Amino acid sequence: MNRDTYLIQSLLFRLIQDPSPTASSPSGDSNEEDSDLTTNLQVGPDTLSLETRDPLDSEDVSSPLPEVNQSQNLSESFSLFELGDIPAVQDRFQALLKRRLQTEIESRPPLFPWETEIQEYPLDYPAMAAAESNALQVWMDQLRSLSIPTKLPDSVLASLLERCQAIVQTSLKQGVKLVKVTEELFPDQPQALGEIARIITTSGYTSDKYAYRSAPELIKLPEGYETANPVQKIALSMLAAQEIMSSLTLTVSPQQPRLEREWLTANGLLKLQVIFQSQMMTIQAELPCGGHLKLQGAGVQSSSERSQSGLLSVNSMEPQIGESYRLEVRLEGTEQQQPLQFVISPIEETEELG
Repeated sequence: MNRDTYLIQSLLFRLIQDPSPTASSPSGDSNEEDSDLTTNLQVGPDTLSLETRDPLDSEDVSSPLPEVNQSQNLSESFSLFELGDIPAVQDRFQALLKRRLQTEIESRPPLFPWETEIQEYPLDYPAMAAAESNALQVWMDQLRSLSIPTKLPDSVLASLLERCQAIVQTSLKQGVKLVKVTEELFPDQPQALGEIARIITTSGYTSDKYAYRSAPELIKLPEGYETANPVQKIALSMLAAQEIMSSLTLTVSPQQPRLEREWLTANGLLKLQVIFQSQMMTIQAELPCGGHLKLQGAGVQSSSERSQSGLLSVNSMEPQIGESYRLEVRLEGTEQQQPLQFVISPIEETEELG
């Protein structure tokens, strides 16, 4: 910081502390400093300019503010300013103070009365889960009847459905998908997530078998989700996620060109049928009420809608083996609800079907 900046700050402090032009001091040094300031400061009725840079641009806000010598003579320095210039000078000084305070707050944030150090607080997960559940409410009936050992809360099911729809179309391995889907529910259990995902994907689990040969601690099933321990909750969530992703995936091939799927909604039963042919792939939906279908993928986009219950269809000309197509289903009267998204995967060999 140059000497002129120190003189300006000193003058501004004195202007705020004592705006009266009658303050005086016997000190001679002050007169010399003010005289030097006069040579670098041009003041007119309508303008205030400096030969040097704007002090706000050159000010080092991390340095301590200079102490004000109350004995300095203010009368001569005050005479440099017309009365109309003082608000502009004070505005600049207030901006400088604001920058200084902001820097100090960022480097040393204030604490709550009960805190002794800076702490990170978790997000309001219950509120977020409730919002997700409401947005997916029309699709929840299907999830409440999953083939898992015990029922899961709607908030957990909604979170799993939300994540499954985002993950199911990726090329990740099944174990990685299970971890990605459930990690937001158990952010403090990364090691357990990986281990339990490995157990589920390698232990030969089926929907009618709830014991794990390689995990004795999971054999004893909980009476309910709320009474389960963290390991059991992770296992239950991953089992539910595995079933949800299976329900959302429709895999067809030349050897098995037709596949049907049902999904129970709050409005009734939704029925889907995929018909795969070399020249065309057709998706038919029997809707319980009016609704909308949209098919996207491999450069194809097809949509169809109706205002009442009945059949809808969309299709893709010359479907590509190995590509994934996303089918979006939206029911009429549920504009505030999230659509349900399926993945249709044409493959070459029947044995790859899951």
